[in-house]
Amino acid sequence: MAMNEKSKKLGEEAKLEIDKNFLEKNRVKETMSDLVTQLTANRPADPLKFMADYFQSSYEQSNRLEKSYQVIMLSHHSRPAFKQNVATAFDILNQTKLTKQLTGINGMLFDELLTLLLKDTPSSAAAKFKHKLCRRQHEAVTYEVFYYAVSSIVLYRDYLELSNQLYELLDVGSNGQVDKTYSEIVISQLRSSFSLLSQQSSEGELQACVNLSPDGISAALSKASASAAGNKTTLNHDQFMETAASAFLTIVEKLDSTAT
Repeated sequence: MAMNEKSKKLGEEAKLEIDKNFLEKNRVKETMSDLVTQLTANRPADPLKFMADYFQSSYEQSNRLEKSYQVIMLSHHSRPAFKQNVATAFDILNQTKLTKQLTGINGMLFDELLTLLLKDTPSSAAAKFKHKLCRRQHEAVTYEVFYYAVSSIVLYRDYLELSNQLYELLDVGSNGQVDKTYSEIVISQLRSSFSLLSQQSSEGELQACVNLSPDGISAALSKASASAAGNKTTLNHDQFMETAASAFLTIVEKLDSTAT
């Protein structure tokens, strides 16, 4: 009997955890909080109709957000189609109905897109990344801001992928630890290369390719071999990726808010 009660309790706890995850995944708390704020601020004559309109608008926003994200991810940022895809994604999201009379992209919607683009990246760095690119909640987002943010994030995703490959290259003992001095040299080389790529010039792209070639990486590591010899400090995978992510953030410009 006691065992049955314990199993029942565990089952209820598991269900509560699943329900909690469902609510968090679908941003129910944020949605309801915003709805209450809107109701309090607007004090509509017909609250039920206001709520129905609000949820219809939220549904349309969600659809446009997902579609915009999918269009952005259609092609690699190095392909000619990328710029056109970003423009299309902006147009899709820019038709979002924010109020009865107003359509466009505000800071809140923009933040949701940044969250989608930054998923599966180190969480602490992602928060700092969003802080540099975010707009105020009700501030209009221009195409220039939109394009800069999107192109910075897709470049960052490539950077993280390459960082992971370089970590595996440095982990010669396959023990999950890499030399800190070598790591810092490689990350510095990687950061400077992506800084050149972000300038979108043919000369910069050529130099970045040279820096990231096997010969370029090897030359950088050779220069560091003397100082690394007496240094036994190591980094694990998470530490290496966090260090790499933080280094990339230094080349991302903070977008100043224009709202008053």
